[in-house]
Amino acid sequence: MLTKFISAIATGTAVLALAPAAQAADNLYVGADFSRMTDKGDQASAIHPLALAIKGGIELTPNFAIEGRYGAGVKSDDTMFSGMNLDLKLDYVYGLYAKGRLPLAAAAPYVLLGYSKGKETASIKALGVSMSAADHGVSYGVGVDVPITKSVSANAEWARVLKGTDSAGVGYKIEALTVGVALHF
Repeated sequence: MLTKFISAIATGTAVLALAPAAQAADNLYVGADFSRMTDKGDQASAIHPLALAIKGGIELTPNFAIEGRYGAGVKSDDTMFSGMNLDLKLDYVYGLYAKGRLPLAAAAPYVLLGYSKGKETASIKALGVSMSAADHGVSYGVGVDVPITKSVSANAEWARVLKGTDSAGVGYKIEALTVGVALHF
């Protein structure tokens, strides 16, 4: 719990540290995202927990923004693993990203590159076994922002959140399909 609090404070501080420059140009935004995560492991079928996230960012230029996000799982998912039901829950994921945008008349496609940290908990309830794992690393993705009004936009995005090998040597990758909304100041 303390780690989540410190992570949220660090992300908020990073966003606020850049706020004076962005406020002068009215380029701050905050919003919320809903994601269908996909955890693809080497030894189990893909699992799809759902997550909600808050985000805040600063558009430094029309083509470049810095964005911070913090999310947590709202619904776990399960799959069969060695004949037993394996339940996976996303505990948290947060990150800081650079967002390169191409503003067009009706939409702004973008690429995303940054750093993410996340934690998941896997449980086999029949055995009473639970294990958590946290990881961090480079994230990237593509998406599109669509203005709805002058101060509201919607977005859709695909991102590779994390990829690596767990302590047992099992490879995994975590991806997210996301839809969201943002309020611009």
